[in-house]
Amino acid sequence: MKKFNLYIITVLALLFSTVSCLDKSYEDLLTDPNKLAPEAIDINAGISNVQFAVADMFESAQDAGAELTRLEAMVAWTYAEGMTPGTARDAWDDAYTRIIPEIKLLISKCETDEKTEPIAMLKILKAYTLMLLVDVWGDVPYSQAMEGVANLNPAVDPGSKVYAAALAELNEAIGLLSQNPNMSLYNDHFYNGDANKWRKLAKSLKFKYYLNIGNATELQTLLTENDMLGIGDDFYWKYNSTTTPDSRHPNFTYYIARSPIGTYASNYLMWTMLYEKSVTDPRVRYYIYRQRNSYPSSTDIPSLVDALPCSDDPYPYTQPGIPFCALPSGYWGRDHGNGDGIPPDGNLRATYGIYPAGGRFDGNQKQSVTESMGYMGAGISPIMMSSFVDFMIAEAILKHNLTGGNAATYLQNGVTKSINFVKDFSAAGAGSSTYVPSTTQINNYITYVVNAFDTASSTDDKMSLVGKEYWIALYGNGYEAYNLYRRTGKPANMQPMLGGASAGAFPKSLYYTIETATLNTSVNQKPNLTQPVFWDTYNQPLN
Repeated sequence: MKKFNLYIITVLALLFSTVSCLDKSYEDLLTDPNKLAPEAIDINAGISNVQFAVADMFESAQDAGAELTRLEAMVAWTYAEGMTPGTARDAWDDAYTRIIPEIKLLISKCETDEKTEPIAMLKILKAYTLMLLVDVWGDVPYSQAMEGVANLNPAVDPGSKVYAAALAELNEAIGLLSQNPNMSLYNDHFYNGDANKWRKLAKSLKFKYYLNIGNATELQTLLTENDMLGIGDDFYWKYNSTTTPDSRHPNFTYYIARSPIGTYASNYLMWTMLYEKSVTDPRVRYYIYRQRNSYPSSTDIPSLVDALPCSDDPYPYTQPGIPFCALPSGYWGRDHGNGDGIPPDGNLRATYGIYPAGGRFDGNQKQSVTESMGYMGAGISPIMMSSFVDFMIAEAILKHNLTGGNAATYLQNGVTKSINFVKDFSAAGAGSSTYVPSTTQINNYITYVVNAFDTASSTDDKMSLVGKEYWIALYGNGYEAYNLYRRTGKPANMQPMLGGASAGAFPKSLYYTIETATLNTSVNQKPNLTQPVFWDTYNQPLN
């Protein structure tokens, strides 16, 4: 946290948008935000600001998790190079300057004005934010963080304490929602004022909470209640194709500028979807768009050796079957931990598809991307989807012997919901392309997965199948993939860092931001990336 009042940014935005400053001095404006005049706060504007900030926070955190879990390629030779004190900085800043303090102000305003309907929504968003902070960084400032000028150097609280605060917010929100509040009068860019969906989200977040900490009793209670996200309840942020202001999905930036940094598709993800099974994953043409349909040649890149230095290297992995260096048919990505320089291959790489980035469906077009293609950035951030809940339930049944459900059924439901959502979301962009997966192709994939689960010889093997399918469905949500990997070690046997042991140990949490470690005298930077979050009890090495 920066060494200044965390409320300042939020408060100044509110002040300058609602109060005339002509007859006030700067000293009058920079007063304790706890004493901000209630009339200076616009509830609807504040709610919108918080929701936008939550989406921004999510994307920052998910990007880091995606690189760590091979949903995206990490272009760095070591974990320390890939996960610096600048990693996920936007998520940290959003939480402490745009979300938590503004929610505090908004709840106070709602209570003062006796407009309590949106309080439950705000509490759920706060709980999600607190859980994300702990999941990504571990021990974080909280109890002292909202004291304003009274404490410019807040110390960290134990992650378990912050998690408990998140649970309390969820429980309070569920209690408020039981009163059937009319939320339709307030800005709700997620659920359009549907209190029932917010309640299901709160209980789904509780399920994730208890899954992370391993509380079988509470997991059983939630499973028995059967009141979590289902079809049509998916919690995601919607982007659009507007350019002024730019409201397009962050990953659509590649279509605009073909930025050379951090935009390689993961060889391991593409290999998993295309070649690991005897059936092709029906989501691959939605996830990945190829700008070429063949392996780049010297015609494409005059100095091909510079484009693909690994082509002359021996196979680096001890386990067989892991992809290395390049895939055929234009699936031009990178291996995990390949920190080679960036060649001029921006118009050749496989890149983000129509889901979730709002790019283009891959119909063998063989065209380089432009910003007029596909959904033109009108993608989504899949924050908590109903398919995710099914996968979490399958995991909980396997790990904690819960009753009242069958893990194979929930696995099947999760895969089915994921495929259907991706296909339905992308239907307009895919059109009548002959490459849209048929019902038979989809059913063949689902049948393959379920049969593999049923014939798996051990609970751990079954969990490996659940973990792999959950991981694939999590494309666009590296944050939950990071949680899954640390919680279960699944997917197992993923592509290792290319540099092997010299790449360093897998990060169990991220470094604090450079501003926090430098300017907050109560916070010491972590000595390394191996400090686990409090719920991480998985004691096997991760690669």
